[in-house]
Amino acid sequence: YSEHLFAQAVQILPVYALTGNIILAYNLLFLSTFVLSGLGMFLFVREMTGSARAGLVAGLMYGLAPYRVPQFSHLQVISSQWIPFVLYGLRRYFVTRRITPLAGAGAALIAQNLSNGHFLLFFAPFVLAYAIFEIATRRLWADARVWLALSATAVIVTAVTLPFLLPYLELRRLGFGPR
Repeated sequence: YSEHLFAQAVQILPVYALTGNIILAYNLLFLSTFVLSGLGMFLFVREMTGSARAGLVAGLMYGLAPYRVPQFSHLQVISSQWIPFVLYGLRRYFVTRRITPLAGAGAALIAQNLSNGHFLLFFAPFVLAYAIFEIATRRLWADARVWLALSATAVIVTAVTLPFLLPYLELRRLGFGPR
């Protein structure tokens, strides 16, 4: 039942391929969780409020949140940096109705799903709730193009994520209890 850290490995692969230095790669990956968390939250809050100051405060608070400190030895737990990028991409999609931000949201959700199994389970309902919030706020219940785009994104995210979940389901089938 260990985390596979696939997303983290893909994220840091270029650094490791160039340097061959696993310690440098790990340290940069560790630090990137803070930088990317802060950047993602800055972008999302600035988008929601129109205020760069609010975005900066939110980015600092999310990127440097105290809950991260006791989890320093658990890279998968501090790898929550993709969460605000998912929300930012969804927000940009609903504002512009362009597919590019929705594809970015889908890619960020895949990265988050493959970064931490707990966040995969706990964050998915919030993604759905946020999409429904945007649909309700903008009165898009009858817009077939929006539903089609969101459904296609959900299918792609599920198709990429599911192969990583199957080994865990197989362990359950073989009698290994849940953790």
